[in-house]
Amino acid sequence: MNKQRAIIMLTLSMSLAIAGCSTEKKDAASGSSAQPTVVRTTIVKNTPLHTAYDLSGTLQAYEERTLAFQNGGTVASAEVTTGTLVQKGAIIARLDDADYRLQVAQATASIQEALAGIDNAQANLQAAASAIQSADAGITSARANVSKANKGARAQEKQQAQITVDKAQSAYNKARTDSERT
Repeated sequence: MNKQRAIIMLTLSMSLAIAGCSTEKKDAASGSSAQPTVVRTTIVKNTPLHTAYDLSGTLQAYEERTLAFQNGGTVASAEVTTGTLVQKGAIIARLDDADYRLQVAQATASIQEALAGIDNAQANLQAAASAIQSADAGITSARANVSKANKGARAQEKQQAQITVDKAQSAYNKARTDSERT
């Protein structure tokens, strides 16, 4: 405000000097009576300007663009601020990837579980194959005993040999059924 005050004072001083010094010469001897120029002075005051404007209107962007992410999620950080110019392909925000990491971990666990299930099924198949071979061997052994008993054994021995064959046949059938189910 001091600069404005100094400029106003300088302007007033120059005005007074120019008005007081004219280029026309007054001839005192000629008797013309020239009226002196009346100059008013004012003290410059520093007063605040209280002007308020109450306007209404609508602001519109010069250009509008719709932004979207390829995947949904929570915004973790914004890379630009309002009003910043951006180029095509620039990263303007990053999503929180915790949900996606959790989904990957769950999918990995599911894969591991499925692989363990496959290993278990293969072990069951091998066990069933072994049971079939064992039952087959039991049948062969029981038939040999039946054949031996038929060649000179008593009736009781023949009956026991037949029961052994039946048990071996039953074990074989069970092993085959388990193998097919597995």
